[in-house]
Amino acid sequence: LATVTTNAKAVPAVQADGVTLANLTPGMLVSAKVRAVLPDGLLLNFLNYFTGTVDWFHLLEELPTREWAKAFAENQRVQARVLYVDAKLKR
Repeated sequence: LATVTTNAKAVPAVQADGVTLANLTPGMLVSAKVRAVLPDGLLLNFLNYFTGTVDWFHLLEELPTREWAKAFAENQRVQARVLYVDAKLKR
């Protein structure tokens, strides 16, 4: 996952139940919840079933500073764009 924004009004995100791994495609914008703030990015839950990671350099619209982690908190709602789906390993 990548391209995280906290601006919920930017673009409507997919929030529907019933999305399977087969339906999950790169480019899909999803509503997600921050599960953990990691040293190098975020761990997110989205669509009630999936988990993804976001590297720190994809987190903000501007180039992140060393203080990027202060912009995010556990259980915060964000929007994230799916960049890659590994269907073979189901991740």
